[in-house]
Amino acid sequence: MPKVKIITDSTCDLPEALAKELGIIIVPLKVYMDEEVFTAGVDLNSKEFYNKMPFLKKTPSTSPPSTLDFYQAYEDAAYEAERVISIHISSLMSETIKSAENAKKMFPIIDIRIYDAKTTGASLALIVLQAAWAANQGMEIEEICRLVEYAIEKVNVIGYPSTLKYLIKGGRIGRAKGLVGTLLNRIPILTVQEGETSSLTTVQGRENAIEWMIEYLKEEGLDSNSIIALAHGNIHNEAEILSMKIENEFGCTTQFIELIGPVVGSHLGPGSIYFSYLIR
Repeated sequence: MPKVKIITDSTCDLPEALAKELGIIIVPLKVYMDEEVFTAGVDLNSKEFYNKMPFLKKTPSTSPPSTLDFYQAYEDAAYEAERVISIHISSLMSETIKSAENAKKMFPIIDIRIYDAKTTGASLALIVLQAAWAANQGMEIEEICRLVEYAIEKVNVIGYPSTLKYLIKGGRIGRAKGLVGTLLNRIPILTVQEGETSSLTTVQGRENAIEWMIEYLKEEGLDSNSIIALAHGNIHNEAEILSMKIENEFGCTTQFIELIGPVVGSHLGPGSIYFSYLIR
């Protein structure tokens, strides 16, 4: 049994089987699709989410977990470990961390460390993986915290949506709001900076987007030691092509290719693709 339990939330686009294997507790967010309310990862998985998307009258929306949700997660963790590391979506994108902090106050005898990952999706998953691997190796909490802090500082993401509509309506456009109304059929290349969506450039066509991203990753210093992952909005073939191109170019191995989950997918929409990386 690990000395430290790792907790995250359902904006973390980590494959379910991998999260289960590593013993990661995932606190779910809510997803609103027209008149229905779902709990992400409980009664709505990623495939079901994308199957429902074409039939929606309104763009989906989300809400953070409650304090009670986190209380239950910390209570469950306390049965397995006396120390907890709780890593969550950027506080500029969600109020999830507020609920976590409120629940922490109810457990004064448990050592709970809460981290704002300043990102979400597969990038959050890469940070959580670093913590979970270390915890399962029996590392002490201070060692794991140093790994988490380093990963939060170094993790990055680059990609593009098929449209900005979902980011705009969901209020997650962040620093990329200057793109609104200016694209003229061009594709925005987006990243996350200081916890918010941000724009890097725009290009003409999806093939050019992939080539631009590869050149950008060369400048970033991606290499065979980098930890990488890919998440997409139900465009499997395009994701596989990008993964193969990056692996061939840089010699690194993709940790996983995963559908963007219902929570993050509500704000990105179908047809999005995002490459997350941690340069070590």
